Amino acid sequence: AVAQARAAVAAVVAGDPSRYEGEWGRVTRRYRVLTEGLVQATRLGPVRRSLVPAATRLPWAFSAAVDALARPA
Repeated sequence: AVAQARAAVAAVVAGDPSRYEGEWGRVTRRYRVLTEGLVQATRLGPVRRSLVPAATRLPWAFSAAVDALARPA
């Protein structure tokens, strides 16, 4: 949200509000890709049922995914 706000302010200050759309895409890409991947993957029953057990067995992978979503662009 902070990165999006910075992009919006920068576009307005630069006098080119339309450039925000491209910046929004860049700033939110990682979040959108990871989230969409998770949503799509969990449409499959076996994946959905194995997600929590896999996160339990591979805490580093779960932590890396959460960190990637939390990290600023």
